[in-house]
Formats: sequence, C-alpha cells, structure tokens
Amino acid sequence: MFSGYFLEKECTKNAFTDDGYFKTGDIVQINDNGSVTFLDRSKGLVKLSQGEYIETDMLNNLYSQITFVNFCVVYGDDSMDGPLGIISVDKYLLFISLKNDNMLEKTGVTEKNYSEKLIDETLNETIYIDYVKGKMMEIYKKTNLNRYNVINDIYITSKQWDTTNYLTPTFKIKRFNVFKDFSFYIDAVKKKYEEKLSGSSTGSMNNGERCEKKDDIKNGSDNENKRISKSQLNGLNECAIKSEEEDVLEEVQKALRKYEEKNITQGVQKQLRRSNGTSMRKAREGSLLNSNERENDINGKRYIKETVPEEQQVNA
Repeated sequence: MFSGYFLEKECTKNAFTDDGYFKTGDIVQINDNGSVTFLDRSKGLVKLSQGEYIETDMLNNLYSQITFVNFCVVYGDDSMDGPLGIISVDKYLLFISLKNDNMLEKTGVTEKNYSEKLIDETLNETIYIDYVKGKMMEIYKKTNLNRYNVINDIYITSKQWDTTNYLTPTFKIKRFNVFKDFSFYIDAVKKKYEEKLSGSSTGSMNNGERCEKKDDIKNGSDNENKRISKSQLNGLNECAIKSEEEDVLEEVQKALRKYEEKNITQGVQKQLRRSNGTSMRKAREGSLLNSNERENDINGKRYIKETVPEEQQVNA
C-alpha cells in the first residue's frame, strides 16, 4: 500500500503490524463462510465506567435517522456511566415534526417565529429535550442494543455545521472540533458523574433548566451541593467507631454473665449432688449398721435358745 508516513516514524510504527500489514482501524466480523462483515471503526469504540464498550460511530448513524436531526455526535469515556450526545437539528424540519405531533401550542412555535424561536438557548429547555429524547428512544427500541447505548444527556444545537467549523470537505464530522466547542456541556455532564460517585449527584443535566454557557456552569457548580467537611467526616467516623466498640463490649459482658451464671448453676448442682450423695451414703451405712445389729441380736438370741437351758433363758 505504502511504506509509511513521511518523516513520521512513530505514526508509521503504530500504523503497521510487526509483519508489515497496515492497520486499517476497521472492526469486522469474520463469518463462518470466510466472508467479512464491517461493523465499525476502532476509533469510535469507547469504554464506559462499568467496563462496557459502546460504538459511538454506530450510535451517531443510528440517531441521525430522526427526520429533523442533521448530525449526532456521541461522546463517552471511562469516567461516565453512559454516553452523551450533541444533536444538530434543522429548524424547519423540527418545526414540521412539532406540528405533526401537535406540539406547536405547547411550545409556542409558529410558522412565522420558528427560525427565531428554535435557537440553542430555547432548544435546551425541558420540553424540547424530552421531545428529542423521546424520538431517540423510539429509534433505540427498534434495535437489540443494551441499555448502555441509551443517551440520557443531550445538548441540542441549531447552529449551521459546515466545512468552516465541524465538517470536512467530504462532509465527515470533525469530532474533535465538536468536542472542543461543546466542552462546556461535556465537562458539566462529567462533573455530574463525578458527584454521583462521591454521593452528591444532581441528576441529569437535562433537568428542565436551560443549559448555561461555560462560565456560568463553572461558577455555579461550586455551590450546587454542601459537602461534609473533613473534620465533620472524621467526627462521624469516630462516633461510629465508638458506638461499635460499645456494642462489642456489651456483647462480651453479656457472654461473661451467661458464662458465670452457668458456672454458678453447675457448682450449686455439684454441691447438691455431693451433699445428697453423702447423706445417702450415711443413710445406707446406718441402714446396714442397724441391719447388722439386728441380725447379730437375732443370732445371739438364737444361740442362747439353742445352748442355754430353758429355765436360764427365762432369767436371761
């Protein structure tokens, strides 16, 4: 194909395998019959925080099927639970879609004012966000994709996309230009996920308020949530540890009391058994003694009767 990139040794090294094959960057499936099915581009493969991979280029093409969507650019990384989307819409086609769905009265959009009404500041209000996300969900439900391919955070823009900003001469999307210009929104969504991990999540970025500009987001985000100070957190930890120690001590004391009560009871029982045994032995010994004495007395009398004359027995 070619020997390499001019004066770019590192790029050349990364672009070829060790045995000289060029890495096209395509993700394909080798079928049982030996044919190859193209799936995606490797550069569009993104790993989320759960370890799940999503194909951003595939999602871009999927959600661009909506009639009023010109372009969809999906962003995600390993700090996020799910992808976000930058949605470029056509004002007139969006107006037609709103009209067909009887949404003109709710939105206040008319044929005369839709061009002035459907601007970025207005489009990122709840009613439009929910409407566009509803259309995206309709597309998603027709697929067999897992839930990680659902886009919960979107930024809608009606600005013109052309070769001077976000498109190449062949009308491919310059993703890095998009990510750079809409970094204020991407940073805000990523901050939401960071707060979720720290236990102070503020929910979806599309919460009904208009998405503010970059400076407003940065200035306002510092006071969104009151966090527990380090000293307060240490105090809570000490209380929790102390409480746990007291519970453990109480359990040990209970066990000791039960053990002592058991030993006392066993000791009393032994003493009773020992006392009863002694009494019974004495009783048995006394009984045997009395029995022997009676037997000796009877034998003595029998002896006297047999050896002594009758008249002497009477005197005796």
